[in-house]
Amino acid sequence: MKRKWLIGLASAAMVCTLAFGFAACGGDDTSADDAKTAQDAISAVKLEYLDSLGSTPSDFEVWGQTLVGEVNVPITWSAAAKDAGVTIGDYVTIGEKNATTGLVPISITRGEVDIAYTLTATAQVGEAKASTSFNCTIPLLERMSGDVSFDFKDVKYADYSGENYGKLDNASTLAILQAAGGADSSLTAVTATNLYGGTDGTSGGIGGVTDGYVKFGKSAEGGVLSLTFAKPVNKVQVKAQGWKDG
Repeated sequence: MKRKWLIGLASAAMVCTLAFGFAACGGDDTSADDAKTAQDAISAVKLEYLDSLGSTPSDFEVWGQTLVGEVNVPITWSAAAKDAGVTIGDYVTIGEKNATTGLVPISITRGEVDIAYTLTATAQVGEAKASTSFNCTIPLLERMSGDVSFDFKDVKYADYSGENYGKLDNASTLAILQAAGGADSSLTAVTATNLYGGTDGTSGGIGGVTDGYVKFGKSAEGGVLSLTFAKPVNKVQVKAQGWKDG
């Protein structure tokens, strides 16, 4: 009886060992599959961005996920400055993944010097992770040489009616200034409020504004012209003279 009990115990121990052995083997297979899926995902990311992530002068988007077989693998991103004295958060901001597009926005702020940094993508499946890094540079924000001067001799009009005769809107003002300042002015946007143009250079415009000038404001209302440049500008030169109605 004692012998049978020992044999039974041994048999039970063997069954437990085999059961744990099978479980361990199944876990190893899953880990290996996860590792391969993560690596395949990161290989796809590397192939996608190998040639495009180098110079990053402006905002861009990157994958926040990618499909490997039937597995949707999340991709997370991080940035690190190569110069220990640089705070990368001042220049690179990584946003949240867009739930609709699956893309992650990365905002870039340019400074007075080139900023070298590493952008790292990490794919995770289960406990398995795989990463790849890209060497990137934010080019310095170049200052324009010289000043910006605009000539209004080719002013056109946005509105020919009533007291708004010769009134300029944002679109027409931008077109005029881009042409007058040349492509090197890097002028990208304007906001024109109560701004009026001259006419044909002989009869004058509203308030006697003539060719080559624009009128800021009317009556008691002031005029405002805001200029937005893609590059820092040292000085904008405006030629002005007094005016009055009549």
